[in-house]
Amino acid sequence: MSNGLTGGSGTCRMTCVLLGAGFSKWAAGLPTAASLFDFSFKPFGVREERKLDRIREAKQTWDERNPHGLAEQFVAHMLSSRPEEEELVLWYLVRRLSEPYIWYEDHAWRWRRHVLMIDEQRKTKRPGVKEVQYFLRELQRQCRLTGLITANYDLLVEYALGSKGFNYGVVG
Repeated sequence: MSNGLTGGSGTCRMTCVLLGAGFSKWAAGLPTAASLFDFSFKPFGVREERKLDRIREAKQTWDERNPHGLAEQFVAHMLSSRPEEEELVLWYLVRRLSEPYIWYEDHAWRWRRHVLMIDEQRKTKRPGVKEVQYFLRELQRQCRLTGLITANYDLLVEYALGSKGFNYGVVG
C-alpha cells in the first residue's frame, strides 16, 4: 500500500522537497494567492480597521483597472509604489497569514494578543502544525530528506520544525 511519499516503490533515496502555497492550504487552510485578498480576519482595534479599509480600497481600485490581474501582480504593484503602499501590503500579508497563529488572552483586565513564537508549546494546538509534523516525520522515515524549500510567506513549516529543525540556508 502506498502513502504517496514513495510512489509505491517503497524506496526513496535522497530527497529535497519544495512546498508551494497549496501545501499550507492543505495543512492549515491558509489561502493561496488567488484567495489571499478575502480580508478574512477581524481587525484588532481602530488602527487595524483603518489599515484594512485602506488595503480594501487599494485592491478595489487596482481590480477595476486590471480586471484580469492576479493577486501576485497587485502585491508587486504595491511593493513598487510609494513607501506607504509597500508598508500597507506587507502589513496585510503578515496579518492575514498569521491570523491562525495569533494567541488572544485576557491579561490584566484587557484583551491582549501576540503571534506565537516558533518554539511555544501552544503552537501544536493551532491549525496545520501537527499535520505538517506528521508529514515531515513520515517523509524523513521513508527518505533521506536533504532539504526542504518553501517560498510561502506563512510560518507553518517553521512552527512544525521548531527552531532546532530549520535554518534559512545557513547551517548553525
